Amino acid sequence: MEEVRNSVRILCPACGCLLLREDKAVQVQETRALPDPQGELVQETLFWRIDDVYAFDNIAVSKEAQGQKLLTCAECERGILGAMELPSKVCYLCCGRVRERSRGG
Repeated sequence: MEEVRNSVRILCPACGCLLLREDKAVQVQETRALPDPQGELVQETLFWRIDDVYAFDNIAVSKEAQGQKLLTCAECERGILGAMELPSKVCYLCCGRVRERSRGG
């Protein structure tokens, strides 16, 4: 199976802040539960995997809860965008919870 890397920038859907530059993440299909705005867990299945938390341009990380830390935009903190797996610190941004933009766009 060929690795699919992000060829575009990944942005916060609420404020448009740059979260991740091109070629920093790999797309993966796996099921993970993330809270929705009402706090209910939702099963998400398509993610950008980021192996190094320092690859982000902008991200806020919550305190540990149930073996993971939740990720949100450090600029606006509106909504859960993904999770950091512990203890590996591998991060997963949900493709359906972020925006994408080409460098020139």
